[in-house]
Amino acid sequence: NIFVSTTGNDTNSGLTTNDPKLTIQAAADIATTPGDTVCVRPGVYFENNQGAPSTNIKAIKIKASGTVGNPIVFQADPNFVGTVVIDQQFDFSMGLGTAFNPIDVLGFYIRAHDYITIRGFEIRNVTTGIRIEAIISPVAGSAGTFDPPSFIVMENNHIHSIRRERSQSGFDSNIAAIRPNYCYDCVIRGNRLHDVALIDLSSNDEFDNGNTAAIHSFGMLRTVIENNELYDAHT
Repeated sequence: NIFVSTTGNDTNSGLTTNDPKLTIQAAADIATTPGDTVCVRPGVYFENNQGAPSTNIKAIKIKASGTVGNPIVFQADPNFVGTVVIDQQFDFSMGLGTAFNPIDVLGFYIRAHDYITIRGFEIRNVTTGIRIEAIISPVAGSAGTFDPPSFIVMENNHIHSIRRERSQSGFDSNIAAIRPNYCYDCVIRGNRLHDVALIDLSSNDEFDNGNTAAIHSFGMLRTVIENNELYDAHT
């Protein structure tokens, strides 16, 4: 296991309970072997990572895939009582090591990885809680590259306070607590998803805007959505 605590340090190994990482991203950077489990202790975490991939996004970015029977798991540590909160504070300032502001602030970002589980987190004050994307690279005269994420499990998370402002670049992008685009054989279950709105030019929340949803996706295949609680969103 890899351990994370609000009293940890990212220079620690993270490999024992007495030597935890401070940030979930630092744990994600070394969670690269199938079967790795990142256990996060209760507390509030602000993840100021704007590195690759997709440097216009600030989020916890998964770096590797699991395999059949050996997913890479990110979970609230079951040995502790309390809530693990990822609070991104709607922070659109430049992330570490970058020279421009992000256009999206997320909880978790998964790009073309497989066999990942995200379990038991509260994620708040973001433009999307969990966003999943394929690698799509059209090439003239050939099939190009299409690498969809698959076998992603998102369960027992509480994702809320999702906002995007009309005044921001890309405001009309689809806004959702979970966006599993091109997710194949994925599972979304037991989550509480709510408070998803577009902020209009008068600073009012638009919960009935067609671009807001608890779960929004295109290109899903064989994905199960079950036993989620959804409210205060357009759909």
